[in-house]
Amino acid sequence: MKTNIVIAVLTAGLLFFSACENFLAKKPKSDLVTPESIDDCQLLLDDYSTMNTGYPSDGQASSDDYYLSEASWQSLSENARSTYTWNPLGDHDLPQWYYPYRVVYNANLALQTLAKIKPLPSEVYRYNHARGGALFFRSYAFYLTAEIFSLPYQPSGDNSAPAIPLRLTPNVNEASVRATVQQTYDRIVGDLLEAAELLPEKTTVASRPGKPAAYAALARVFLSMGRFEKALEMADKSLSVYSELLDYRNVDANAAIPFNRFNEEVLFQATSTMGVQFGSNRALIGEDLLSRYEAGDLRSTLFFNRNSDGTYVFRGNYDGGSGQPFFIGITTPEVYLIRAECHARLGHVAAATEDLETLLNKRYATDVQLGLTDREEVLKRVLEERRKELVFRGTRWSDLRRLNREEAHKLTLRRTVGNQEYMLSPDDARYALRIPLEVIEHSSLAQNKR
Repeated sequence: MKTNIVIAVLTAGLLFFSACENFLAKKPKSDLVTPESIDDCQLLLDDYSTMNTGYPSDGQASSDDYYLSEASWQSLSENARSTYTWNPLGDHDLPQWYYPYRVVYNANLALQTLAKIKPLPSEVYRYNHARGGALFFRSYAFYLTAEIFSLPYQPSGDNSAPAIPLRLTPNVNEASVRATVQQTYDRIVGDLLEAAELLPEKTTVASRPGKPAAYAALARVFLSMGRFEKALEMADKSLSVYSELLDYRNVDANAAIPFNRFNEEVLFQATSTMGVQFGSNRALIGEDLLSRYEAGDLRSTLFFNRNSDGTYVFRGNYDGGSGQPFFIGITTPEVYLIRAECHARLGHVAAATEDLETLLNKRYATDVQLGLTDREEVLKRVLEERRKELVFRGTRWSDLRRLNREEAHKLTLRRTVGNQEYMLSPDDARYALRIPLEVIEHSSLAQNKR
């Protein structure tokens, strides 16, 4: 059966891609081998190339983590140029939408199979691990897709705008309908809460989510929703199970690739799609970001390379490579920063400062004592450290979306190509990217408004 299920994984992927061209409108083959056991479901979820790679990168491409020279911009595809300049009518490549829904398909296939199994007492641990993993993967894919193609969640506002289709079965004949923003985030939270209860505290490898990853994902989602008490609770739960940090004083700055895949900070391993904007030293790091790294901050050399022409490029990829794909999984530093921000927002200045110092004492050449006593001062420092720590981790676009809700943190993005300046204002409808036209043309889904 193990050989057959591996074949089924590949076949299902091809079938799903074919269905995607008609937006999940084709019947599966009647002779397709489907999973039958708990182990079969775990094999589906362990398909690394499907479940852990190819998450959307156009949020990163739309963010202010980098800039392009005019020559680099001219060399891009039309879609990539449009993404960089926030073209209101620009298109996005199909994989930005298709790949996360491929994750959803496999997760739903596993969940459907597991629903038919009554596990023996000796099988409960493996059953819970598989079901929890499937719920986690589906939620992670939903969340990353929603953060790009849906309007931002409004903590005390209207969340009835259309978000993304919440496909909850592997049946490709079911019509896809865009759930509301509220329904989407409710589903993400509900599934992650169940996953956190089911998943084990430890996993054999970070490509398999465990309890710390589920709680960390919840902390990230609640933060994006502006629910700081819940984000704090989930960050606490994650760090109570696992809280290891890399000491950057022990990382070789002279190494071509300073960070290993699955290093001890990685709670969940995931990477993005390959973006042409980020190829071959195209994505350059601006002075606004580089100047934020103080003397003694080891990230300034571990995260960036200086080119011969004096420009800088990113190299701090936690995927264990010098370029793409970029790591966009979940790490313990992110959880520390979420907890610190929530403490700061709730007025727990000492606790926020302690979390910051715990992280920074692993990032600076000498120990850091911040001595912060003011709520706004510590919040400002937390957001500054998020900006520096999570560069090219796929979180910046979400941060821009959520911080634009607050007058004190609103930011207008600007880019210049040749003599033309492009601008993205806070609360602009373009913070929800247009769904790829190939999806719109083969479905009844409504396009995002402009």
